[in-house]
Amino acid sequence: MEPPPSIISFVIRFILEEPSDEQIPPLRRIIVRYIQTDQEISCSSWTDVVAFVQQFVQLENNAEA
Repeated sequence: MEPPPSIISFVIRFILEEPSDEQIPPLRRIIVRYIQTDQEISCSSWTDVVAFVQQFVQLENNAEA
């Protein structure tokens, strides 16, 4: 019998704020929560999201695929 799979869960929220006259394009934020520990980060780049997720799960490098 195989062991049950390990489940690692994240919630990713993309937030676009309405642009003001001084701020074009609109401000974008990404909030990522690791469900198992309730750890959360707020960032503005996908690179930061990947770095946060890699603390908990090894991701394959798509460039090598």
